[in-house]
Amino acid sequence: MLDSIFQLLGRTHPLFVHLPIGIIFITFIYEAISLVSSKILTYNLQTARFLNYSGLFFTVFSIIAGLLLEKFDAYNAELISNHKIAGYVTLVLVFVCVIFFTLYDRNKSRTLMPYRISLTMTIIALSITGHQGGNLTHGETYLTEPIVNILNPSESHDPDQDDFHAGMLLAELNQSEFVNDSQKEVLSIQVRKAFQQKCYQCHSELNTKGGLVMSTIEGLELGGDSGLELLTSTYDKSELYRRITLPPTDKESMPSKGHPLTKNEIELVKIWIDNGAYWSDDPIKVFPEATLQLAEVELPKNPSLSNPIDRLIDYYFKENNLDWSEMVDDKMYLKRVSLDIIGKFPDEEIINEFMISGDPQKREQLVDKLLLSRTDYTQNWLTFWNDHLRNDYTGTGYITGGRKSITQWLYKSLYDNKPYNHFVKELIDTSSESEGFIRGIQWRGSTNSSQTVEMQAAQNVGQVLLGVNIKCASCHDSFVSNTTLKEAYNFASLFSDKPLEIHRCDKPTGNISHQAFLYPELGSVVGNTREELLKSLSEIMVKPENGRLYRTLVNRYWKYFFGRAIIYKTDQMDDMAWNGDLLDWLSAYLIENNYDLKKLIKLIVTSRTYQLPSIHYENEKDLASNKYVFKGPLPRRLSVEKFIDVYSQFLEPIYKKHSRKLSSPYQEKAKGSWISKKVNNGVRSKNLYSRYKFKVNNKNSVKSAILLSNTFGNHTKHSLFINNKLVTKQINKNGADRIDIKPFLVKGINVIAVKAENSGSSKTPLAFFGSLKLRMSATAYHFTGNKWKVTDFVKNGENWKAIGYNDTHWSSPNIEKTLPVEGFVFNPKGDDYRIRMGKNYRVRASLTEVDSFQSVLGRPNREIVATSRETKASLLESLELNNGGLLASTNNKSAKYLMKKFGNNTKDISEYLYRSLLLRKPNQGEQVFIKSEFGENFENEQDLSDLIWLLVLSPEFNFIT
Repeated sequence: MLDSIFQLLGRTHPLFVHLPIGIIFITFIYEAISLVSSKILTYNLQTARFLNYSGLFFTVFSIIAGLLLEKFDAYNAELISNHKIAGYVTLVLVFVCVIFFTLYDRNKSRTLMPYRISLTMTIIALSITGHQGGNLTHGETYLTEPIVNILNPSESHDPDQDDFHAGMLLAELNQSEFVNDSQKEVLSIQVRKAFQQKCYQCHSELNTKGGLVMSTIEGLELGGDSGLELLTSTYDKSELYRRITLPPTDKESMPSKGHPLTKNEIELVKIWIDNGAYWSDDPIKVFPEATLQLAEVELPKNPSLSNPIDRLIDYYFKENNLDWSEMVDDKMYLKRVSLDIIGKFPDEEIINEFMISGDPQKREQLVDKLLLSRTDYTQNWLTFWNDHLRNDYTGTGYITGGRKSITQWLYKSLYDNKPYNHFVKELIDTSSESEGFIRGIQWRGSTNSSQTVEMQAAQNVGQVLLGVNIKCASCHDSFVSNTTLKEAYNFASLFSDKPLEIHRCDKPTGNISHQAFLYPELGSVVGNTREELLKSLSEIMVKPENGRLYRTLVNRYWKYFFGRAIIYKTDQMDDMAWNGDLLDWLSAYLIENNYDLKKLIKLIVTSRTYQLPSIHYENEKDLASNKYVFKGPLPRRLSVEKFIDVYSQFLEPIYKKHSRKLSSPYQEKAKGSWISKKVNNGVRSKNLYSRYKFKVNNKNSVKSAILLSNTFGNHTKHSLFINNKLVTKQINKNGADRIDIKPFLVKGINVIAVKAENSGSSKTPLAFFGSLKLRMSATAYHFTGNKWKVTDFVKNGENWKAIGYNDTHWSSPNIEKTLPVEGFVFNPKGDDYRIRMGKNYRVRASLTEVDSFQSVLGRPNREIVATSRETKASLLESLELNNGGLLASTNNKSAKYLMKKFGNNTKDISEYLYRSLLLRKPNQGEQVFIKSEFGENFENEQDLSDLIWLLVLSPEFNFIT
């Protein structure tokens, strides 16, 4: 009897809890209005006194009733605990409010400010408490689900679409004589989906109203507190079926809140019960989910378009009633493709050659040259991958040793154009150089369970490589995808030495995960150790069947080159694509072309689609809309790194030193073989003469010419000549001799001539090794091989070193395949990443540590993955560019440098600046402005600094259009 009375009092909690909520909110509004204007509301102590004391009274009463409700009714322990804590905090804050008000009311305090601050805090606590209460009575997604639907309509499920699928399944089942095993699987999933959407808010493991759990088959079989049989052999005896078919006005009708089951769903429940209520353990797919396998896309036939991208876009344009625009001019294409591929402008001779050339293939030839600029290509794309792989040179984790750089591995991978499948495999099945990505950051102090090193690895791999968000699922079942908490922990356990205990919202559940990949249909991950599991995972992930891996990469590359991805949110690859065929065809192209990223880039940037004029959208929502229609690339702001690199290319370098944390750059191994004269009658000659010819069209275009040379054997030496001039005499040593031969080169034919001698046993091979790295518009390599000529004898007085010497009677060399070439590198230790510019050095921004200038202009700190950057300029950026010390001081140094180089002639300097920074001459209006503003000559360095400032802040410089 007494228990029933207490239970009754407890159940008044929902009735009375709204009184303190209303009173406290009215109090807050009353105080806010009276604070803003006494004309609107004159402050009255009696009113305020009544509101405060009544609010405290009803808060205390509601908490007592809530405690009784907890005692006599069943609620999820975790949710009720959170609600109680929030309620206690609210009570304390209400009590504090009353104390501060009373002090003022009794003239013991002269200000209401402490009272009003505590009242504001009470409102915040009350909102949290109310939200927790809503979770208890209406399910955990009661508030978050509509917010997700509002902010991300593409991520929310469509009830009409769900009912359509239910109807399709029902029609299929009605046409079948019996329900087979495959249909039982689909039927079970569809019924569970209906329960999840209509029933879980009251009857799940989180909220066991009436003691009933409908999220597991065991819960349904047990029934609720009523003890009625929900599942029976036939539907007409089932309490579950009876209740879902009752009129909504009936007090026993289920569900009692929200939308009832549709007719199609009720029929499916009926068939499900009659067929044994089979319960599938497969996850429920509420949200759209892309197939793993790439679609087989047939290219439209169009003889006028050679590039496959253009054929697909042409078909797309016709579907959307769009016409092709004229392609951008040469200057715009040069700027666009150069900044995209190498992150700066090419050398002046490449620009001049390109602009005057009439070759219809010149754009493709330009792309080839840019892609062959391995160092520039690498140092540009280092920024893209540093962001994605959260790799940097300083920051959280480096001090404690809980973070490891992958720069050396990444630099080498980009420099060698490592196939993407190997790139991914090495990120997962790691070496000591590549382990930093999945190693994560070991945070100092206590770590939230969703931020353990293993969970970070799962989150980062999922986001970067697979385009799936499992950060939400690291705490609970995801609200934005089909990924469950259990699946997230199963995946994270692959990066651990043992299966992890599942934590829900940072609280242990007692359940242990098992080690499994997110997409088991690709194969099972097998292994007894972490190393074996990761090796197995790496092989599964890079399978061609895992289209998700390659779609994600292609989608991000498309965004890089066009400004808007094929799937708008690059981390959510289950969303709608504006052209799924294009995405899947490009992904298949990457796979079919040996995962070559440079081939993918070339295909994109040589397409007519890439060369379309940029399209400006006034409203960002138009880009995010599912109704977005592609018309061409978007204007793109230069990243801060590109801004710095182009500026430093022509003016005073902004950075002259790379990060101290960087080890030596990737050591480029020399190419080539040891060559010798073929053995005559088993006797090797004591002398070896070698010659090699190569052509230099323009000596001024040669940026560097490094020759590595050596002879084999303990008693060997060689003399090396370039164009009949002695360059070096060298006794054999460990490692090749590294020689700068640029000063010896001439326009036209050049000849390397070598005399090698062996003072030891004639049985020892006398062999020579040579490898030349010639850097011009692109890097060319010339190395020892069959194109060399050799002999073991020359007549006295023969000028065999001369360019015009006839060596046709010399023989092809013998290739000594067994001799080692390890250690022959073009950039030995001691070289760094800097490039000499006159008396100064400049260094690419991607190799520097982040500072306030780069941070303000968008470079992330990379403690977490950053797959995109903010494209809109902020007020802080504007202030930094207009008033920041670094740019201002560098502008002043640049002005000093230019006036020293050109004098103070306004015309000469302004033409240099326009030609370098904007790739054009100043137009007539600009010439008039410059002359009127600065005169025939710059009077001082500050005037020139102002002109530089105007140009580098201009939209023409800052945007790729």
